Amino acid sequence: MKFLKFIAFTCISLILAGCGFKLQQPVNTPFTTIYTNIDHNSDFGAKLISELKANAPNLRFVNNKDDAQVQLIQLSNTRSKLETAINANGYAEEYLLNLDYRYTLIGPYDVALIPPTRIIKEQYFSYNENQESVKNTELSQTYDDMETPIITEITKRVISEEVSSKFLSLSKPK
Repeated sequence: MKFLKFIAFTCISLILAGCGFKLQQPVNTPFTTIYTNIDHNSDFGAKLISELKANAPNLRFVNNKDDAQVQLIQLSNTRSKLETAINANGYAEEYLLNLDYRYTLIGPYDVALIPPTRIIKEQYFSYNENQESVKNTELSQTYDDMETPIITEITKRVISEEVSSKFLSLSKPK
């Protein structure tokens, strides 16, 4: 029985290795310093910086954009909500939450390594005016949860091979 388990485990391991499956490894980006105008003390900023440092350990954040090789610039970060269902008393029962985030990554010679990009996340949120204090906390948490995939997407784009190639092509002496 142990031998069969060993054979099964070995076969599964070989299949996964053969199809290219591997855990995501940290990336060493060709740029080592980055500036951002995103507030480092905000939840969004702290999570984004942490995610970038975890995925690109050679990356160091600097406070002056003149000291940075690349600049991650937040163009806008807008939250809104739209009433989508109203009860018999005229109070909202459901909202459509909207998170609209825009950013760009600027490299050497002020060239956009990532052109101005817009990410929109939407989510429905039910609301009961009898539980207002609980719902306000839940609303804030829902917006925070909507930011997580935005942070992941920005991180993947910043450390992508495409961005690294653009940076290297701009950094080569002519």
